[in-house]
Amino acid sequence: MHEVRDERGAHEGKGEVATPPSSPETPLQSLRAPRTLSLRVWVLLGGMVLIVALAGALFVIPAPQEREQENQTGGAAAADGYTKENCVADECLAVAGLSYPMGPLPKKMEEALAQSLDDTYTAIALYSGAMERLGPVMPFINIVRTEQHYLAALKALFDKYGVAIPENDKFSRALPPKGITFSDACATLLEFERSSVALYEDTLLPRAAAYPDILKVFAAFARASRTLHIPALARCAEGANTRAEGA
Repeated sequence: MHEVRDERGAHEGKGEVATPPSSPETPLQSLRAPRTLSLRVWVLLGGMVLIVALAGALFVIPAPQEREQENQTGGAAAADGYTKENCVADECLAVAGLSYPMGPLPKKMEEALAQSLDDTYTAIALYSGAMERLGPVMPFINIVRTEQHYLAALKALFDKYGVAIPENDKFSRALPPKGITFSDACATLLEFERSSVALYEDTLLPRAAAYPDILKVFAAFARASRTLHIPALARCAEGANTRAEGA
């Protein structure tokens, strides 16, 4: 005890004040406590900020190809590649400066849209008539939903170019005879789908080659019929058990 007092007295004589031992710092106190950053840390942080700023500039500043595309299309091209020439329906919302209608179509393109619409109206009427007789069964209910989806895209093209949309008057003539069998209905619809694919591949797709938006919709129609609708209808026309009650 005497040595301790002498040591304390020695410190007091030198003008120094002894500090009591501090309690261990808790994690919360460690987070809240201010820290003094060294010069090296500040340099590293400044370098990181500069790198992030440069990277952001690369994303914001359009590439020369994008600027050239904007000049050619007469409007800003969206980041996902939509332009006034290739957009359909909601895709056109991504194109700055686009207003409807875009302008009159050549007569042959208006006729192509009308033929596609007539074909789609016929498809919806035929499948709806088959379900009127046989119930909402597969593959009819799946295919008619697809046709309705494509109909919306097709009508969006009519709106885009300011072409009047006629009503569907096919329903009264598309009801199959009473007592038609499931396989017979499949065979009838299979024949229709094959004629539809021929219409698109022989006439409508070549005619739409210069119109990316119309070509995109027509190609989707033909692809769905060729790769999905026709195989499903061929199976049920041959008597395969594909019937399933739908909602």
